[in-house]
Amino acid sequence: MLPIKDINKIGQLPEKLQQIINKELSNCNEPYLLIDNFTPESINHLLDDIERELQEFPKKIKKKTFNITVELIQNIYLHNPVIPKEIPQEYDKFGFYILCKFPNFATKILTGNFVDSFAKDEIESYLKYIRGLSEDELKKLFFKIFSQAHNIKGGAGLGFLEISRKCNSNFNFKFINYNLESYLFIFSATVTTEKNKIYE
Repeated sequence: MLPIKDINKIGQLPEKLQQIINKELSNCNEPYLLIDNFTPESINHLLDDIERELQEFPKKIKKKTFNITVELIQNIYLHNPVIPKEIPQEYDKFGFYILCKFPNFATKILTGNFVDSFAKDEIESYLKYIRGLSEDELKKLFFKIFSQAHNIKGGAGLGFLEISRKCNSNFNFKFINYNLESYLFIFSATVTTEKNKIYE
C-alpha cells in the first residue's frame, strides 16, 4: 500500500492549499502524496517508489503510469513560472504529486503546480484542443511535432500529447484562481484497461 508520505508537509502549507490537496486525496484509493521542489534526486526516488509499489500491476498499466508521471513531473520541474509568496520559502519550485490505485488495476496520476494567467490561457486552450482529437489525429500530430521538436522550445506540448495517447484521452484538468497573480493548475490522467473510464 502506498503511504501518504508527505502528510506532515500539508500542515505547513497555507490553509487554502491544504483544503485543495485534502479534497484531491479524499477522492483517492490508497493515495501516495509527494510535496516537493522536484529535484532530480527526489524525482528518482519517486520513480523508484512507483515502480516498486506497482510491481503487481500489469506491465502495460505500470509502464503507462510511469511514463505519464515522468511527463507531468517534467512539466512541474521545467515550467513553474510563479510561486505565491505565502508558500514556504523552501519551495522555489512548488508542486505536488498524487498517485491513486483503484480496482481492476487502474491508476490515477494527479499533479498540481502554480502558473500565471498567460500560461493558464495557453495550457487550457491546448488541452481543450487535443481532447477533441481522435486517436489517429493524436498520433499524426505527435509525430509531426516530434519531427520538428529540435527547432521548437520545450517541444511545443509534446508531453501533453504523449500523456493523452498513453491514457486514451482519459484526462481531466482545472485551474483554481489562487490569487491575483497565480492559478493552481491541477491535471489528472487515468490509466485503465477499461477504455474511457475516468475515476473522479
